[in-house]
Amino acid sequence: MNLVPMMLLWLVIRVIGWGFVFTRITTFSPEEKIALYVDGEVPGAEKIAAFLMEEAHPAIRTVEVRPFTYAMFGGDELRQADLFIVPESNLETYREFFAPWPEEMGTEGDFHTWDGVPWGLKVYDKETGMGFGLAHIAYEVPYQEKQDYYLFFGNQSCHLEGNEGAVDNLAVEYAKKFMLRK
Repeated sequence: MNLVPMMLLWLVIRVIGWGFVFTRITTFSPEEKIALYVDGEVPGAEKIAAFLMEEAHPAIRTVEVRPFTYAMFGGDELRQADLFIVPESNLETYREFFAPWPEEMGTEGDFHTWDGVPWGLKVYDKETGMGFGLAHIAYEVPYQEKQDYYLFFGNQSCHLEGNEGAVDNLAVEYAKKFMLRK
């Protein structure tokens, strides 16, 4: 009878230990990944990530596509994201996370501007229902008002030239690739 509690304790220790090992193996530093956070539901996150990983840059080991709720308890991870997709209603809430629109991305398209400077490109138009990644991002949610969504670059991304500690400019490359996905 005394053996059962010891076996349960051993089981718990093993589960926690393997969880730790799995987390260490599948977690990459910001320099090794591109992180795209969507303020909304992303039922096709794996498909977007797989598309962006096709012919990936050698320095990038993974692409993470996550809803904002994933980083609910770890704000640093959200702040260090490379790319954001945010609905119009939350632009002011997350404004401090964004960097101005990079010149190398061009200025064609419908932009959200602050003080006349382009910051985010419209990637979903509520009037036409057209946008990027439509099959994988739930831009329209039942029982919520339709909104335009914008793509932004992170001001703490290590993959955007001009940011402190930037190691490269790969966020631009991956943003362009994302916009190829219809």
